[in-house]
Amino acid sequence: MTDYYQEQQQARRKALRLLEHMDRTERGLTDRLRQAGFSEEAEELEAPDEHALLLNQIEKKYPPDTEIDERQMRRLLGYFARRGFRQGEITSALEELHITLCKNIQTNG
Repeated sequence: MTDYYQEQQQARRKALRLLEHMDRTERGLTDRLRQAGFSEEAEELEAPDEHALLLNQIEKKYPPDTEIDERQMRRLLGYFARRGFRQGEITSALEELHITLCKNIQTNG
């Protein structure tokens, strides 16, 4: 019992250090803890509010009511997908913040 408790405390400290460096999704956090050698039982931590985390991270990049071009949108979607967010979660957050795709496409010619 004590070993389990110690391992869970170590996992919690490791998770806090990881979160201090960069915000992470629950899946990203458990993946990093697993890579560090912690058991699944020790990884059972209180999950961060992923929706609030996503909104906060998007607002750091683009303020609400912003129009972005197709390239910026692709980069934004890829950035958050690589951090473990699903496409539906990302588009929902973008809609909530009124960040839209710019419809004015300039052509050369």
